[in-house]
Amino acid sequence: MVVPKTTGKMNDWERAICRRVKTIRESIKWSQSSFAEQLGITRDQLASIECGRTPLRYEIAWNIRQAFGISLRWLEEGWGHEDDVESDNLPIPSATGLPERALLSVVAQTFSQYGDENLVAIGPEDAAAPVKGKSDAVPKFTNQVELLNAVMKALEGDESSTGHDDIANRELLESQLKILVGGWIARIPKGHAYEFTEELNRTAEHFIRSFPEDPPDVIDRRSEKITWERIKKANAKKILVAAQLQKKDLTDSSLKSKTIGVKSEMQKLIEQVRRKASKPGAKSALARALGVVPARISEWLSGKKEPGGDYTLKLLHWVRSQERHK
Repeated sequence: MVVPKTTGKMNDWERAICRRVKTIRESIKWSQSSFAEQLGITRDQLASIECGRTPLRYEIAWNIRQAFGISLRWLEEGWGHEDDVESDNLPIPSATGLPERALLSVVAQTFSQYGDENLVAIGPEDAAAPVKGKSDAVPKFTNQVELLNAVMKALEGDESSTGHDDIANRELLESQLKILVGGWIARIPKGHAYEFTEELNRTAEHFIRSFPEDPPDVIDRRSEKITWERIKKANAKKILVAAQLQKKDLTDSSLKSKTIGVKSEMQKLIEQVRRKASKPGAKSALARALGVVPARISEWLSGKKEPGGDYTLKLLHWVRSQERHK
């Protein structure tokens, strides 16, 4: 490997950022090659960053955030927790208004005036977004309403502009929704939690049916991608926390046991569905309730295929409804 000369942009602050990149990779026990591939750069580029010869570009820092759930503010300043992405208040790379190869430190300083305002995920679809390439075009919001509108529009992700599923954005929305649901459940008076859950489910189903329905295989693939996106970030966070607290390293056997535990829960659910669907006509009724062909139910019950996350929840809901109507 050819060792590049130290760039003139390097200083103690930039070197500290580079050390934190190395800390992340070593904490999650990834090789340089695998880590670099995940970030879309070469191993030599990563090595140059880790040894403090090349400062960290914002685009690469953003990829670290997206792939491993790492806070940009921790990466740039070293404060807070590594996985506290909620503290980030920086826009996506294409919306900074800075040169394409801008450094993380430059972007962080440029947007330091926004304080606690959450600008994460604000993209070029905003009316207030800067023109790419103009260094003086920093997004400015005259009031909180304008900022909120920009954030809400950005939450749509890249799907409307690209025509493809924005899986990372969907996973982010899923995480945010879980927080909201937790708050709602806490506010429900005693004895009405299940009633609220049923109403929420009916409302969601009514809203979903207002759109043209995607084919089941498309939904299955999308659900699987979202699940892996969630698992990828969750595992990265767990490993970082374990390293920070100096706990015992995760071993292959412990990871295997966790996987077996998840599969065991799925097997239990399938067994419950198999028992409930054994009655005459029950399998066809289940297929109609889930909006799939009966052959799909047979594949799940035989173990040939596993249902995606969305259908897993529907199966669980169906089993519970069958138990209530005994």
